[in-house]
Amino acid sequence: MALYYVGDDRLAAIAAFAHVGAGLLATGVFAWHWVRGRASATRDRKH
Repeated sequence: MALYYVGDDRLAAIAAFAHVGAGLLATGVFAWHWVRGRASATRDRKH
């Protein structure tokens, strides 16, 4: 939020792009972690 007051439009656009990218990356990492965890729990339950 401070970038909108301190930085210029280009810096705000870069920060917004980085924020969206980080959010998409975090979503992908979470999905991978969730799928692996469920597969591990299912595998452990069968043994």
